[in-house]
Amino acid sequence: MISLFMTFSDPAGERRIHPDEVDAVAELVGSIPDTTEGLLFTPLEQSVDHPYKADGSGPVFALQLRFPDLLACEAAMDRGGVLAGLATGAGLASLTGLDVTHQVMLTRAFPVEVAEHPAGTTAPCSYLVHYPGPAEDMNAWNLHYLEHHPSIMRTFPDVSRSTPGSIGSTGCCRSASSTCSATSWCSTARKPSRTRSAPT
Repeated sequence: MISLFMTFSDPAGERRIHPDEVDAVAELVGSIPDTTEGLLFTPLEQSVDHPYKADGSGPVFALQLRFPDLLACEAAMDRGGVLAGLATGAGLASLTGLDVTHQVMLTRAFPVEVAEHPAGTTAPCSYLVHYPGPAEDMNAWNLHYLEHHPSIMRTFPDVSRSTPGSIGSTGCCRSASSTCSATSWCSTARKPSRTRSAPT
């Protein structure tokens, strides 16, 4: 499964997305062909204590859209599509003028003890983590992350889903004769390839 993350940030940390506009984005996202799931994230209304406050405020808004494969994701990111419109605000005042980034990841699902939300849950909470910048050794980073992170997540109470992705983003390169999509991957081989490309 492939996940596309889009984040909308306000460097000043002052803006919020209006609830009506979250509904409008949900409707737009629901119209994207081949999307298997769409998750929309807004910040908590109240301040909470956590160890990363020095990092500044988080994004104003974020999306995680899941696709069955890379080709479906690339099609959704077409210049004339819904996502291109969202990246420029889609006529929504809350999103217009924000800094927008996107990243595509391979998503792996791991089992958790309880897959349902606790009784009485009205607004589930997600904890999104972003590791900026490239790893010194991407293969070692991915291997360490995949070997350790899922088991750590299972120790947290009431985690109903743990879906870490491969940290490397997906790129697309085009030539006159073929289209090649390169994705970061990890290997336990001694001399792993940095990138695998497959002509389509």
